[in-house]
Amino acid sequence: MHFVLVDFQNVTKVDLDRLSVDNVVLLLFLGENQKKLSASLERQVIHHPAEVRLIKVGESTPNALDKKLSGYLGGLCSRHREADFYIVSKDKDFDLVVSCLRGTGLRVDRYDAFEEMPIVAPKKGGSSRPPFPMVMPVEAPVQLPVTPTPKGAADKMAKFILHLRRSQASNRTKLEHSIAAYFKPSLPAGGMKGVIAELKKRGVVAIDDKDHVTYPAPT
Repeated sequence: MHFVLVDFQNVTKVDLDRLSVDNVVLLLFLGENQKKLSASLERQVIHHPAEVRLIKVGESTPNALDKKLSGYLGGLCSRHREADFYIVSKDKDFDLVVSCLRGTGLRVDRYDAFEEMPIVAPKKGGSSRPPFPMVMPVEAPVQLPVTPTPKGAADKMAKFILHLRRSQASNRTKLEHSIAAYFKPSLPAGGMKGVIAELKKRGVVAIDDKDHVTYPAPT
């Protein structure tokens, strides 16, 4: 498993098509004033097999994004100690975090640019540096059965998930309004309950007994 955490506030050049490995989870940390992705990157997010999570940093306090990225990294490291972790940021303050995590035996590194990572295919004639002092084999992911979905419906749902992660409806009523507005004039097969069930199944939303909606961190 490869986890890539991108400080999208200072590194906005991301090309998913150049990833040279499978089983990648990409986390894009968006600053307070970053409202949307470029059209080309949004297309890649929808169609690329890598799992992409958009993490909004809704605070304007100093180093808010750095703190959130470090918090997510710590949580992921505690749950996936055999994974490889890549921080993409020009902020050298992350080097201390990298050093501390490496001291515990984890494989972590920071790169100034997306294309510098060893899991990104170099351009013709280029090269990439080794990712870590020691490379360990990564266990092959378990392939779960997937129910076939019409391509048009799958694309529409993927686009809606991107939209929802930006807007983040706070309760069931607002979530249902957002779903109805996005899919008008007609909801996908299964109706409103079907869409919400699919969002829960994909881990996009969680709804408690008081109908509060939350957006779980990647696991």
